[in-house]
Amino acid sequence: MVANNSALSQFFSHVLFQKTEGNYLIFHTGNDTIIHNVLQDLYIEYLGRGKYKNTFLNTLLILLWAQLLRFHENDIESILAKSYGSISMPDIMNYLNRNYQTVTLSEAAEHFGFSTSHFSTLIKEGTGRTFLQIIKEIKLTQACRALKETPLSIASICELVGYENSEHFMRTFKKTYGMTPGQYRSKYTENE
Repeated sequence: MVANNSALSQFFSHVLFQKTEGNYLIFHTGNDTIIHNVLQDLYIEYLGRGKYKNTFLNTLLILLWAQLLRFHENDIESILAKSYGSISMPDIMNYLNRNYQTVTLSEAAEHFGFSTSHFSTLIKEGTGRTFLQIIKEIKLTQACRALKETPLSIASICELVGYENSEHFMRTFKKTYGMTPGQYRSKYTENE
């Protein structure tokens, strides 16, 4: 799997050869029961003292990676740390996650002591995405969470996640998920 030119191989080659800390992969797997079951089996095997424990763990881990790549390779969020003085990409991402509702590119650049254009380049090089793509992704992820977990109105959720224009929010949501926020909420509550 690592020999292929996959997100996993790029991640591990960066981690092994760049010698940076704070690198991580996030697989957005939704409610994938297969992944959930493999993780549960891994955990149970790890805690147990069964015969051939390490062989089982290695096999389950390979199965997990294969399942993640087969079904969720396009749902990977890769954060590869690069050192920019004393600032790392995880520091920048944490800041964006805390301030996503209102932060602008120039405000974030100023916070970290960079020019706007240089900061924009650092973000693109470090994540493979633009500042606006990251903020949109964070806002939509938070909107999905609110739709699933709260009874808030769609207008309230729109405001909560930082969209000033509800029509723009609705268009962006539908373009990203192929359904309106109301349809998304209904689909999720039907699956409960």
